[in-house]
Amino acid sequence: MKLRETSSVELKADITDSFLKTVSAFNFEELASGRQDLHFHYLEQELKRELGISELNGDILRTLNLYNAETKFNRAARLLADENGLVLIDLAKFGDSIDVIQARLRLENMSILEAYAEATAFFRKFYCYEEIAGIKRERREKVPELSFREALANALVHRAWDVDAPINVAMYADRIEITSLGGLPAGLTADDYLNRQISALSNPILANVFFRLGYIEQFGTGIRRINQSYRNSITKPDYSVGTEAITVILPLFTASVDDLSPEEEKVYAFIQRKTSANRSEIESACALSRAKTLRVLNTLINKGIIKRSGDSRKTHYLLR
Repeated sequence: MKLRETSSVELKADITDSFLKTVSAFNFEELASGRQDLHFHYLEQELKRELGISELNGDILRTLNLYNAETKFNRAARLLADENGLVLIDLAKFGDSIDVIQARLRLENMSILEAYAEATAFFRKFYCYEEIAGIKRERREKVPELSFREALANALVHRAWDVDAPINVAMYADRIEITSLGGLPAGLTADDYLNRQISALSNPILANVFFRLGYIEQFGTGIRRINQSYRNSITKPDYSVGTEAITVILPLFTASVDDLSPEEEKVYAFIQRKTSANRSEIESACALSRAKTLRVLNTLINKGIIKRSGDSRKTHYLLR
């Protein structure tokens, strides 16, 4: 079958799993897709909405680097295609412990663009609400939606798609953790990723589509935008950057100490005055038991308000 306006073409030779493991993440999305019977209704819908195209045709697919005469549809195209047979995102909303799962959503066999929208809708069910203020109904966010969308878009665009595992989104009462596999792109350090506006894209074809559709503002600014969304919060995002995975931790937005318990407020105020303090100093100054002090410190750490530094007897606590 020839390439048509919303096209599908006949299957070309597949790529074996053993060979895929030897290919870098950067080249992965350029490889020929093992499936060529691909359709792009959701992508077409989004391109119509954002760019005003009349229909998705072969020229646009080539412009987006999703199709060429040699490989036909590539791996990036499959990720963007409808009914692609891929497991993309696994979301779980936990109760008081990880043994209590209040809701679960596994997003698979759909365009990653649709999965992005479905995951955002799931987020809104638990972290956004409306409040009556006078005669107006105002929207509130427990976690900034901008930060969630940026973190999820980053995970989709930067993850290693040759790893057969979904992006995990764990939702707790006090935070959200978004984990994607693959670690940092080659040549990019944790400091580059967290503190500098450097764009080393693992999947440039996907990143370009996300950029054109307005899902990301510009390359290399995701972490900065996440941090900015917490600029008026005493809780701050945290990041775990490893060689095999990256986790973004988004705490509940805490606008003031009024949102803290009396014990949390007392410990927070003491650390704020001291800049840095160890457990025994905090325990004595706040008149708390050792067990209570440790519980409060761990709660403030989980909320993203303070962080632990050092180990053993040299452990101390300071604000993020």
